[in-house]
Amino acid sequence: MAFSTGNRYGSHERTWFQEQAAMINTAEQKNLDVLSDDFDQTFQEAAITLNRTYTDLNIMRDFERMMKNKAIMESYKQEFLDKIVDDIKTYNCTTDAERQHMKVVAEQLEEAWDARVDSFIQESYNVANYLPLSTLDFPALVKQYIRFLGKDIIPVQTANSVNVEQRIIQKYLVNNQTGDEYEVPAVYWMKDEDGTPLWRKLWNAGKGIKIYDKEPITVTDILNAPNKRFSMFNWLTDDETGEKTTITPNVRTRLSYDFNIQYVQVAATEAVTTYKELAAKPADWPTLQSEAGASTKYFTKNGDNYTAITFTWDTSGSTAYLKPTWEEATTGGAKVYEKVTIPAQPAKKVKLPGAGIQIDIQTGGVFLNGGITNTTRLPVVDANNIPTGEVVTGISDMLSGRVDFIKGTLTFSTCGAIDGVYVSGRISNETNMRTIGFREYPEIRKFLIADGCRFQLPFTVEDFAEANSSLNFNLYNRLVQEIVTNQEMFEDQSILEYLDQQFELYNGWDSDIWSLESYTHTEYVDLSPTAISPNFAGDPWEYRTNAIHNAINSVIYELCDRGKLDNLGFVIYANPKACRLLDKFVTWTVQKNTSIGGVQMNHAFGILTDSSTPIRVVASNRVDAYTIIDAYQPDAVAKGATQSREYFFKIVAYPMDKFHISYKHLRFARHLTNSPENAAYADAQNPGGAAVMVTTSAQYQTISVQGIQGRVICKNTVLVPDSRAGLIIPEALTDDGVDGQGTG
Repeated sequence: MAFSTGNRYGSHERTWFQEQAAMINTAEQKNLDVLSDDFDQTFQEAAITLNRTYTDLNIMRDFERMMKNKAIMESYKQEFLDKIVDDIKTYNCTTDAERQHMKVVAEQLEEAWDARVDSFIQESYNVANYLPLSTLDFPALVKQYIRFLGKDIIPVQTANSVNVEQRIIQKYLVNNQTGDEYEVPAVYWMKDEDGTPLWRKLWNAGKGIKIYDKEPITVTDILNAPNKRFSMFNWLTDDETGEKTTITPNVRTRLSYDFNIQYVQVAATEAVTTYKELAAKPADWPTLQSEAGASTKYFTKNGDNYTAITFTWDTSGSTAYLKPTWEEATTGGAKVYEKVTIPAQPAKKVKLPGAGIQIDIQTGGVFLNGGITNTTRLPVVDANNIPTGEVVTGISDMLSGRVDFIKGTLTFSTCGAIDGVYVSGRISNETNMRTIGFREYPEIRKFLIADGCRFQLPFTVEDFAEANSSLNFNLYNRLVQEIVTNQEMFEDQSILEYLDQQFELYNGWDSDIWSLESYTHTEYVDLSPTAISPNFAGDPWEYRTNAIHNAINSVIYELCDRGKLDNLGFVIYANPKACRLLDKFVTWTVQKNTSIGGVQMNHAFGILTDSSTPIRVVASNRVDAYTIIDAYQPDAVAKGATQSREYFFKIVAYPMDKFHISYKHLRFARHLTNSPENAAYADAQNPGGAAVMVTTSAQYQTISVQGIQGRVICKNTVLVPDSRAGLIIPEALTDDGVDGQGTG
């Protein structure tokens, strides 16, 4: 056919319609039957039924009459579309996910039909009459939608206007005390400038005011408090600054029962000097001339007084030496003492054993477990309660005290080295004075659907006269089929191109997911078993299938985790050459030879069977089989190659709720229209010739809000085997750059 093959006559001596007429007029009926399919028969049966029901109604000529009678249009839908919709809904699916998908496809097809009816009614006010071709717009719509690849890759929505609004609901938790808003779910993963998780900051705002726990309450604070009862209402934490603050309590203000003491302060000590009696000669006893003079370390004792030993250099003998020697210093049982200075120690924050001080509410808030013995090991911690590695031991103390939860006071005493306690807890919020709120803001994003791509075929008055007198029903369907098929291809290609462009736009970009920026992730998988084991002895085919499957799962988990989205569904789409590697894990719902509603499919799709996440796999030769990556093979340099051709899988994620949008395809309108007969519209290829212009157009737009995509790229695809994969050798390219490579 000229339309599909691109054949043209330079002088346009014959029209496309006349070519078809010549072919059909010379064909036998058995040849014509091949051109028809179950879909055409369903359409023809609907036309016959309407003809009988509504007094010789001719669906090919009386469309204006149909437009004016709602009952006829309902019958048209019932006799034609409902049968096809039922076929789609009842299609034998092996999984609930695919059964739901087919149901959605059927519903979307009905929506598209109803929208087209409304559009036709509106157009009928402005068009004088409808020629037969206009009636074929509806079967064309149905046939195109069933074969439409895009609906199995991307959500499709029938738009009722070229100006489409998408509402995106932004959710916020609110600190009702300050009015600050925190976006959900970002609040659960983001941190404040000081490193505090935002959820904890907001959580604090919904509870009672926190007791200040950065400094200890000391024994001195207790002694200086009225009646030696320290008010905890004067020892609180400001939510915003983290500093100490106070409140004026009312009669109902009290402490929460989460009051506890896990850390205490060991008091600071001053420097202490002692003298230790030596029983044996120390290793560093002075012997050199440079060490002569009064010692700062070694002393003798006279009564209660200690006198420094003075060392002198004796040269009276044959050998000079420093005296007194250890033997001379201890002659006659004399004692030598070493001066030891214990440096001053700062106060230390230590953790109490177990759960620390417990408060016995039944006995009026009395301290329990306050005893510390000489053998108790108390780990020293820093300001953030992280152990420093130092341990305090050898102290003995008893902490006793009482907490008044009603009046909010604390009193305690110690008997030894501990001089302060770190208190944790809150003021009770039982009166709901501090709360967290919730708000939603609908963000409206507008998308405009531009004019569609147009197809146009001219028909002369003679063409129609010949058609009406001698041609059968199939001619119209075949004309429509050619236009619709190409229109569908354009729409599918636009979707595939859009997804590719969006992936390239955000690939490698550090996206801000909380601002709804799109994001991507890529995994590489080596199809050579020796990549994991040089001595691999298993089934290489099974290895490759499992490796690709594992890489796909890695991408899916990464996309879920990065966006913090748990309700994602996924579509994997690739060329059938690549998809065959996943056959072990895929249950194919539809094959390319499958007929649905009487229409044969031109792509296959199914479900990845071993995943709890809904994952559809789509195989279509409209998707490139290969991607080009940098050469990685050891012999690349020797062969002069810088690139390699490899299989790859494209993955698109879709939120499975109404509050998120990743990608969506909006279909506004499609038209198969013609000018009124004898309108004398010129044929651009045959100037001066009067013709009826049959025009088709489709308006659609693919949009994204937060697009989520992934890729799995194979290495060593040549091992599949695939002779076209592998290194791209410069010598294999023709002069015009066409790849003539035959081996990898």
